[in-house]
Amino acid sequence: MFKTGGNKEAANIAYFVTFIYWGFILIIGAVFEIFDKEYLSNLFILITGLIVFFLTDFIVTKKSRTK
Repeated sequence: MFKTGGNKEAANIAYFVTFIYWGFILIIGAVFEIFDKEYLSNLFILITGLIVFFLTDFIVTKKSRTK
């Protein structure tokens, strides 16, 4: 979508993995919120999601270049 150069397939996979990661973390946070326990801060969830995105993009790009 925003990526003009590089491997668009890697970016799409990274989007998907990040979406799954955020969904999983938010469900866990909702379960912990039922018991009035703070699980993770929103900033931590955002930053780790961005890290997951960039790491996934990097790994998929490296794997596709070695083929």
